[in-house]
Order: sequence, then structure tokens, then C-alpha cells
Amino acid sequence: MDIKLNGNSTQTNAQTVKELLKETGQDLEAGGMAVAVNESVVAKEQWSARRLEEGDRVEVIRATQGG
Repeated sequence: MDIKLNGNSTQTNAQTVKELLKETGQDLEAGGMAVAVNESVVAKEQWSARRLEEGDRVEVIRATQGG
């Protein structure tokens, strides 16, 4: 299926947010990550339940330290 991931067209076989994060190599145990699908934040507890659909816009944001 074709989705937009952080603004880029991406082909994926992932069916859920959690599968997409694993597919893209995200560390699911690390803190400071937020996910939104079609401009709605998806709580971490819902990542395995939130299904993806053709054309979804997914934003993955990871907090970083710095000064």
C-alpha cells in the first residue's frame, strides 16, 4: 500500500502503526516518540490496534536532546 511517511511517499506491507514502526527500524522501547495518522495523535497503547489505509499520512516524531 502507498502512504505518506513524514511527507514522503512510501510503499509498505505494514497493516498497523506498530508494524510500520518496526518495518522502518524504529526502536519501540525508546521513549520520546510520537505518531500521528492523518493529523490525529495515536497513543502508544493504540499503535498495535491502529490500522493503516491506502493514502494515510503518517508523521513519526522523535524528541532529541540538545542545547
